[in-house]
Amino acid sequence: MNITKLNDFWALHEAPLSWDRQYLSDINRQKEGWYQCKLPVDVRMPLMDAGVIKEPLEGDNSYESQWIEERSWWFVKHFSSSDIRMDADVIELVLEGLDTNSDIFLNDQYIGSHQNVHVPFICEIKRFLVKGDNRLTVRLTSGLEHISIQDLAEIDCAVTAESDFSDSDRGDHRRTMVRRPQYNIGWDWGPRLVSIGITGQALVRTYHKIAIREVGIETKEIKRDGEKNQALLNVMVNAENLNIVDTVDCDLEIVIRKDGKIAAGKTIPNILLTSGTNYINQELLLNEAELWWPAGYGRQPLYQVEITARCKDMVESWPVFHYGIRKISIDTSAMEDETRNFKFIVNEQEIFCKGANWIPNDFIYARVTEEKYHTLLEEAIEANFNMIRIWGGGLYERELFYDLCDEKGLLVWQDFMLACGAYPERQAWFENEIRSEYTYQTKRLRTHSCIALFCGTNENHWIFSNPEFLDRWKIKPSYQNQYGLWIPNVLSKEVVWMNCPYIPYWNSSPYGGKNANDLDCGDAHLWSHGFVSNDI
Repeated sequence: MNITKLNDFWALHEAPLSWDRQYLSDINRQKEGWYQCKLPVDVRMPLMDAGVIKEPLEGDNSYESQWIEERSWWFVKHFSSSDIRMDADVIELVLEGLDTNSDIFLNDQYIGSHQNVHVPFICEIKRFLVKGDNRLTVRLTSGLEHISIQDLAEIDCAVTAESDFSDSDRGDHRRTMVRRPQYNIGWDWGPRLVSIGITGQALVRTYHKIAIREVGIETKEIKRDGEKNQALLNVMVNAENLNIVDTVDCDLEIVIRKDGKIAAGKTIPNILLTSGTNYINQELLLNEAELWWPAGYGRQPLYQVEITARCKDMVESWPVFHYGIRKISIDTSAMEDETRNFKFIVNEQEIFCKGANWIPNDFIYARVTEEKYHTLLEEAIEANFNMIRIWGGGLYERELFYDLCDEKGLLVWQDFMLACGAYPERQAWFENEIRSEYTYQTKRLRTHSCIALFCGTNENHWIFSNPEFLDRWKIKPSYQNQYGLWIPNVLSKEVVWMNCPYIPYWNSSPYGGKNANDLDCGDAHLWSHGFVSNDI
């Protein structure tokens, strides 16, 4: 795989919201009103640089830029074919973060639309490229404009918003019907500052003959022999044969290193790859294995995992990653007083978890620096944390976040991004978006030793068993109308079981016992018990 990054030298233009993708030629004719930027970017960033708006998080400035969500925003990037392996079998465009509804064009040809910030846009573009200069155009809007009163009626408008409980203007009932960050539409702890932008990297990647599409690794067993450990790992590699008709022969090499020395390795020679995807599982035994522990319980040794496929004169490698050997589970066994445990068990040892919610670091999250991640997570360690919960109203974090949690021994309770409201689960398009999102995120995160648990929602089970909310909305959730709870009760479990059954799953937070916030079972949010949670 060869990668060409397209992060620099973008231009941005503002247009009326009504200018949909049919207005591309009008945008191309614009000579003035362009802002320069680089990725990742939220539209407010170049607008601030140009003095058009003030810093939205100072004073009441957030109100002065709310007009941004009522416009369409057009990003343009020129790049040369000379930067790309044009003779490749497959050439893919990857846009890692599109916030939120988007139309994408290459050389004025419409190549697709995207409506989910939590999963990248990927498109095979070889047929659209030309020799010399190529022009990539992306139209973006908030996505809220597509949601109607009729759409909200399907979920009985059963969505919490700060404006429902006070005279605040924060919140928007349409938010749950758009796969975008929920928090910056306005939450109890922050303003309405709707994000729009290309908030991840843009790149072109090329493949010849084969492509490694995914990798998984699991600690299947740890055996102790005195003071030494022996670990049995299973490595899964999905190798795609790009020839849609012919088979191809391939050698697959797996190497696991520690401190530069090979700890385990295996070559599987002469594998027959059939057209399309090929799933290959291989077990490796590590003698004198060093175990990964949460902070305060031991060290965090990380092994380097290298995976290479060789097909005649073609070599394809998966990006090298680090992995800590550990097994994790949740003990929910019954106790003598008929309450239940809720304990995290790592390497057969109970862990007393200490930490806090992690919310997005900025309402303009595209501008969060790597330095800020390092600082905040180091402060978490200094505060004696060993667990961070990624709150379900925000974002799946960048790879850097999880890498640092691996290094520092911070367990991650990872919410899926559903929070405080009903979701249109009976709409086929929405189910497809959620399934695609969860599949992508579980496959991305499963190799991180810090991932302690996937969790279905933030507070949804509690809300839809709470008389205060049910009376307000005049609804009665049932098996026939679950107001979105089918997603965490069924769909999420299916995806986790398919992609990483060795990572625990929990339906929601809070969840367990009666009314989903029972102190006798599962986890609880202590709003009604005299405590208030702290976010970082």
